[in-house]
Amino acid sequence: MDIGPDMPLYIGFATGKSASDLFIHWEKQQELEAEEGKALWEKTWAVCRKFETKTGWFRPDLSYIPKEK
Repeated sequence: MDIGPDMPLYIGFATGKSASDLFIHWEKQQELEAEEGKALWEKTWAVCRKFETKTGWFRPDLSYIPKEK
């Protein structure tokens, strides 16, 4: 993604039914990845200048949802 002078920018996202559901899934995924996954994440963080976590929720009152025909 190319936005602004501080490039490149990579955006990832994950969804869950609730915040706790999301974090439970994240922990299970880390267990499955074991040492290989940990090594890959360490390589990833080594080339990142900044990492931010943002949380949010769906707001149907602010979203356009077309009516079904």
